[in-house]
Amino acid sequence: MPWLEFDWSQRQQFALLWAFTGYDGYGQAKTAAPVQVRVRWITKRRQVMDHLGNVITLDATAVVGQKIDIGSKMWLAPDGISPDTALAYWNGTGSGLPEDELMEVKTYDEAKDLKGRFTRRQVGLMKFRNASPQGQG
Repeated sequence: MPWLEFDWSQRQQFALLWAFTGYDGYGQAKTAAPVQVRVRWITKRRQVMDHLGNVITLDATAVVGQKIDIGSKMWLAPDGISPDTALAYWNGTGSGLPEDELMEVKTYDEAKDLKGRFTRRQVGLMKFRNASPQGQG
């Protein structure tokens, strides 16, 4: 079985995604309301080039099932969270989470298998140290 065919079943973790929607009048990034997504989150630091050609250090990567725009925000739900409860968990804890748990999407890679049937999508994540994404929409 090719690795791309099996990849979707490896996304057993849950994360919240605040999709990037554009910039406000002050040049600050705006995001949509959070939605829960399935991911395979790998916490590992590495240096890569971003979409502008700058060398950056990623704090994690995540295999995802959809296209995610650069500038979006993601948060990995703790282990043991059951399906469809990550959003309730986030809302229950409010913005009291440590800043280093919120990540910003810095890279996006997409690869199709040889027959063009399956697509593997991966995002590179960097710690986000600004305000919580809530209220940016």
